[in-house]
Amino acid sequence: MSLEVIFCWIEAHPGLASWLQAFLSVLAICAAGALPIWHERVKEIRQIENTITSLMYLASELTSIHRRLLRALESEDECADWRFGNKTHDLEMICALAAEIPASMVVGERMAYLFEIRKSCEHAKDLDFIISEPSFDKSLSAYDFEEMLVRQASEAESINALFEVLRAEKKAL
Repeated sequence: MSLEVIFCWIEAHPGLASWLQAFLSVLAICAAGALPIWHERVKEIRQIENTITSLMYLASELTSIHRRLLRALESEDECADWRFGNKTHDLEMICALAAEIPASMVVGERMAYLFEIRKSCEHAKDLDFIISEPSFDKSLSAYDFEEMLVRQASEAESINALFEVLRAEKKAL
């Protein structure tokens, strides 16, 4: 059965032709209304993916920095490595990137993730300041030093957990 036969049959039945035309017109109007909505949804998903990717990058880099800071607290060699190995520059760069993400770009729980990353950056900068001091030789009271180690370890694990949450959220999209 060719298309020409179908068209001839529809033309032979004028009532059917008008109903078919009305149905296809309604379908075209619905498609014209749905297309911008679909496009906006795709754009929103792409923006969410970009935000999550940015937050994942920051979280992974911060996890690495926090682990290096923890090793610097535990070992004299690692501490010297941190001081003279341009690690402060890496930290400053990550903190600047975290500060550059506008809060208006993220919504909902991702805003809490961004603030957690920024808070973690501030904590790392404080610890970097302490470690970078030439007078830092772990001569703090044993309690303060142990508290610093515990806090640093928990900060590293917190940011690593945040990274895993972001990875799971990205997979769910």
